[in-house]
Formats: sequence, structure tokens, C-alpha cells
Amino acid sequence: MLLVLAEGAHRWESVWIEGPGEIIEVVSLVEGKLQLLSKLVLRLATPPDQREFRVDCFASAPLLRHVELSASIENRGPQQAEGIFYISLPWSQLEKYKASTPRDTSYPKLFQHSQQSLIKLKCRTNQLPALNSISEANFSRLKKLYLMQYYGATQIQPADVLLHLGQLTLPSLTHLKVYDFLFTPTDPLYEIVINLIQRSGCSLKSLRLHSNVAPESVEQFVNLLELCPELEFMDVRTPTDNMLQKLWLDRTSPAPIVPKLKTLVLRAPSGSVWEVPRDRVFVDPLNFMRVVHSRTQDLLNSDQPITGGETFHCLEEVRIIVHLGDSSTFYQQLALFEGAALPPFDIKPENSVLRVGRRTVLVWVNVLQRNFCGRWHSTAEYRDVKMHWEMNRLMKELEELKIGPGDGLMLCVSTIVTFKSGVRAVCVVIKLTFFAR
Repeated sequence: MLLVLAEGAHRWESVWIEGPGEIIEVVSLVEGKLQLLSKLVLRLATPPDQREFRVDCFASAPLLRHVELSASIENRGPQQAEGIFYISLPWSQLEKYKASTPRDTSYPKLFQHSQQSLIKLKCRTNQLPALNSISEANFSRLKKLYLMQYYGATQIQPADVLLHLGQLTLPSLTHLKVYDFLFTPTDPLYEIVINLIQRSGCSLKSLRLHSNVAPESVEQFVNLLELCPELEFMDVRTPTDNMLQKLWLDRTSPAPIVPKLKTLVLRAPSGSVWEVPRDRVFVDPLNFMRVVHSRTQDLLNSDQPITGGETFHCLEEVRIIVHLGDSSTFYQQLALFEGAALPPFDIKPENSVLRVGRRTVLVWVNVLQRNFCGRWHSTAEYRDVKMHWEMNRLMKELEELKIGPGDGLMLCVSTIVTFKSGVRAVCVVIKLTFFAR
């Protein structure tokens, strides 16, 4: 079958290849025949005893712009793998590159050849030996940069990551994610990111920074936010009470803080640098809800005029995430949060265009979660026509629902229980989803 497919390689425009490393011997027959190929997704699992693995057959593809590469070692987690993966590509023409490999060798090649073409770069690895040897670089078109280490890996030094970010100039950057490196609370990640934004003159729409690192001060936190007036998604370590207060939205201010924020994710740091408090909730409920109110019901119910011609977006989703070692701590934290004297969440009726009642919507939510969103369904249930018909009826009702900017209905509060290395762990995800836009 692979031989037949390889014979038609001159017709390939987009191709997805997934399997053991041995298939490359057959795939190599396409070399020199890829005149139309524009997108390549390659996912390979190589034998554990193979220290090096090389793919050269895609080097000659004049239209190739989008590459997604995933290489793993059979029967090993990515953090345990040590094999080196080499691939040859037309680097100077690539626009989107995503790599997930045990030991990355392509990252420095992008810096040598792709600075003028690359738009999106996502790199996840457990070894990046050339990182500290990369000099200053200016990617004029790069909009999205994601740098991540495999969970549990320790080979990449946080100092090298910070030094590397300090050498980049990215004038078009809108999305930045730096995560899963073993940062400590004192690492100057916020300072480095602030300098990157100032040096590049960019304006971020999405930002995710490692939850182990906190801003050095309230002033530094505000400085970062003021540099990102277009920010719509923010995922950071849960700020202190004083920092959290700065997220309160004042629509009458000539320079409101992140006025377009739609999704806010607050994470507790890892257990190695932080211990869950026993006598208080890890994020102050009153401060937190004041921020939520200012970006939802207060924004919609206010009769004050908007100053400075600012465009405001209602907050649509909030997630509070903390990993706990036992159920008792989870229930204690939940009780502390729910026991706080929180202000009511309410929207003026005249500002709402929701044509159905709250009870009806909650019934829809319950039915969807109970009947169609379970973790497991039997084969018989998947073949149950009655179940499909019920889903069809319910979704038709939802399609007729008109959601407007005045609808501040809280839809979902969820909790996730996870298992790691045979030990039960609780990941608390307090996820608040609003009818708002």
C-alpha cells in the first residue's frame, strides 16, 4: 500500500504520515517527486536501540510551507528518550513549523535559514543542546512562538531559555508561550518577557508563562499588562491579592488594563515551590469575583460613557487551576472558596437578549454532560439511534439560541481528578464560562 501511495507522490499537496520508523525506507522513494507538497505531518516511533534517525526525502519540495514533526522512542516516555532525530527540509521557505522530538536538531537551522519566512514556531523537546549557542535573531514575520519542555525532563536549563529569549526581536509577535521548564520563583522570566515586548515593539494577544514564576512586584505585573492592550488570553501564576486587584477593569480610565481580555487562567505553582495553604483559599474569592464582575456585569450594566474610544470585550471564561495531592485538601479549598461572602452575579434584564430562562439553559447543560460527555460509552450506545436523535433535537434547540453581549449566565464549574504514577491526584479546575462576548 505504501508503495502505491509513494508512486502518486507527484500529486501530494498535503500528507500525513504516521507509523514506525521503518516506513521511512519506503517513504524515501518520494524524494524529488514532491513538486506540489505544501503541508507535511510526520509522526514516527523509532526503535529504542537506534541512537540516530535521519529523514532526507523531503528536502526538495519547492512549495512546502507547513511542517509538523513528532518523533518518539518506542515504549519510552519522551522525557526518557535520548535518540537524536535529524530531518532535512527546505528551511528558508517554511512558514509554520511544529516539532515534538526527544532531542531537537532543527531549532538552530530555523535560526540560520528561516528568519524571513517563519510565521509560527512551536518546539517541544527534552534536549536542546544548541540553545545557548544561538546568537541574536530577528524574525520579522513570526506571530506565534511556543517553547516547551516535556513534563518531567530536566536537561534544558532555565538560564539558557532566558538568555535565548533575551536575544530575540519579534516585531510581529502576538502569541507567546514559555512553559514546563524547571523555572524557580526567582527566575526573571517576567523581566525578560517585558524586555522582549519593548525591544520588538509587538503587542501580544495571547500569553502563557510558567506557573512557578511570579512577577517581582506589583509594578512589574502592571508594566507587563500595560504593554499588552490587545491581550485576549492570559495564563499565569495566580497573582497576589495586590496584583489581582490590578486586573479590575475601570472602563472610565484613559488607559484601562487589558480591556479586551476574554480568557483568564490562574494557576497555582507546582508542589516543589509552593504548598497549598490549609487555612485560606489560594486565590482570594472576593478579589477574584470583583475582577470578574468588573469585566462582565459591571461592564454591561454601567451607564457611564466609554472614554478614549477604547474597545472592551467581556470576560468569557475563567479557569483557576491547582494540583492537589489528596481529596481532603481539595474539599477544604472548595469549601473555603464557596464559603466566602461572594457578591451576587447578576445582569440587568434590559441588557440581556437571551430568549430562554436560566433553568432551561441549565437543563440543556445537564443533559449534554450526562448523556453525551461521559468518559466512556459502550459500543451499543454509539449505535443507539434514539441517542443520536436526542442529540440532534437538543443541538437544534441550541442552534436557535441567540447569545448577546448582555448575557452573563455562568455555565460551568468543573473539577478534574487525575492519576499520576499510580497515585491519585486532584487537579482542581474551577472553570467559569459565561454567556458573553
